[in-house]
Amino acid sequence: MGIAELIDYAPPVAADYVTRIVSIAGGVGGKPCACGTRLRVRDVLEYLAGGDSVDELLLAFPSISRGDVLACLAFAADHSDYPVLAAAE
Repeated sequence: MGIAELIDYAPPVAADYVTRIVSIAGGVGGKPCACGTRLRVRDVLEYLAGGDSVDELLLAFPSISRGDVLACLAFAADHSDYPVLAAAE
């Protein structure tokens, strides 16, 4: 299943990542991770961006679920906006 199919498949509740993505001080440097794992949101995004399919990711990391991958994508989407900087005059 590719990313486009995964997004089409995603139920509306997939955007609710609050219970699936955690940041714990001292755990993986406080970076956001899939709950109960040391797999960072960034790691998931890097694997997918590197060409791995969701199914390959799930095989490589049996401790995560398809819902966790969706939560990582939703978290990244929510946190991808950068503040707009005005040019100095």
